[in-house]
Amino acid sequence: SKELKIKEYNINSYIINMGDIFSLGRANNTKFTVAIEKPYKKDEYISFLKLDNKSISTVGPYQNYYSIEGKIYHNLINLKTLKQENNYKSVTVIGDSILDVQMLSNYLYFLSIEDGKEILKKYNCDAIWYTNEDELIFTKDFTK
Repeated sequence: SKELKIKEYNINSYIINMGDIFSLGRANNTKFTVAIEKPYKKDEYISFLKLDNKSISTVGPYQNYYSIEGKIYHNLINLKTLKQENNYKSVTVIGDSILDVQMLSNYLYFLSIEDGKEILKKYNCDAIWYTNEDELIFTKDFTK
């Protein structure tokens, strides 16, 4: 089977949604407005971003979890300790490569923000950390 190549078919404006990962094309000479969901709050948002020609991925313990007697168990497991971690409410990564943003959003969840910023420079990506104290930390302003 042939791989679909969006540019070969002259498709310029598109959104591809793969759960927690999105790929965005150009939005007819404007930018798409993308909402970052507030963890554990359906239909509430922590930020709105204006993006085009980017990929975006968000991870956080609120995405894949279950609750037993008020304790939340999720899938963000530190491979060194084999225990779940609750470092941030969410981490969002924005970049050109859909593979990079998916990998980095998962990786940055386990790093300090300072270490994460250094890693992002190597991949030419940006991030938004939503801390456990409800603080948003951006590497770049995406609202323009």
